Amino acid sequence: MVRVIHLSPVHSDFQTQRSLEYLRRDLGADGSALTLGPGGDVRNVPMAAIALRRLLRRGAEVVHAWGPSALAAAAWAGCRRIIYSPLPDSPLLLGRWFGAAAAGRYLRVVCPSEAMRRALVEQGVAAERCQVIHPPVDFARVPSGGNALLRAELGFGESDRVVLLPGESTHDASHRAGVWALSILYVMEERERVLVWGRGRQAESLARLGKRLAQHDLVTLAEQRLGRAVEFEQLTAVAEAAVVPAQGNAAVLPLLICMAAGLPIVAGFTPAAAEFLQDRQTALVLAPATPKALAQGIMELRQNRSLRDRLIESARAKAKACYSLPKFLDQWRCTYLVMGERGTSVRV
Repeated sequence: MVRVIHLSPVHSDFQTQRSLEYLRRDLGADGSALTLGPGGDVRNVPMAAIALRRLLRRGAEVVHAWGPSALAAAAWAGCRRIIYSPLPDSPLLLGRWFGAAAAGRYLRVVCPSEAMRRALVEQGVAAERCQVIHPPVDFARVPSGGNALLRAELGFGESDRVVLLPGESTHDASHRAGVWALSILYVMEERERVLVWGRGRQAESLARLGKRLAQHDLVTLAEQRLGRAVEFEQLTAVAEAAVVPAQGNAAVLPLLICMAAGLPIVAGFTPAAAEFLQDRQTALVLAPATPKALAQGIMELRQNRSLRDRLIESARAKAKACYSLPKFLDQWRCTYLVMGERGTSVRV
């Protein structure tokens, strides 16, 4: 029996939250999970290290550290078997002290994308210790059609053209470029609307940007408008397309959900985007992804129905084949078994 302790930030990003939820729910749960940070189970790294030592003495075998602070705590606690999952939208600093963290222990790095893995290997992380497990799409959560009621709650009219900026509004998500793109189209047609989930540090600034442009109804923050939490998947049932101007280490799960939901996608070219999207096969991939280029991509999708339908079908098929929840769980089950004892069951 491999016993795994999860240590994650108290305020985890969407992609990390979902991954943790599925691992604990579908691979079993015994309560060996700690949140790190003010308001969490342990307030800081020293306290986390102390808590981990106690759990290790009680028979826990593997620590799954989510983010650099969790990794520091696991190393400080003297854990011998550590899985490290880098967080989206955070600096990739592991290569600078990978040797020290790995000394005397079995440390495995699991990345959500091949682009992140390559970046870490270039920094000096041993390639044989670094693998990729893509975040999963739970198709049971993805709507199969439109949602007229939610659309009306969000204040959209029947003739409005709603474009979704996927995921949380962070620096690397670069939603600001998407707002500028739709702002260009708004000048030509005031039915243009930008739908943003409303989570992330830069969400409020997007609404302020629309107002500064004198386009007061351009940007809608979904959760703020509704006054309640809403699952990101539900927003795909309101939009006609998705624009992905992400850069750097932005979370990839929202993109995969849009693919599974059948939203036609206009995306900027990045190493991460190239891993999941192929130009004119599963999306329109643009380089450089300037606001003007993104706006032109949206117009092309609207004008070319056959292209749009082909992109939707191909993207949905790829998401189902490559990024399903069962595949994700199988990969993690194997990883935990390798880290612990082969041939045993796993309890997370």
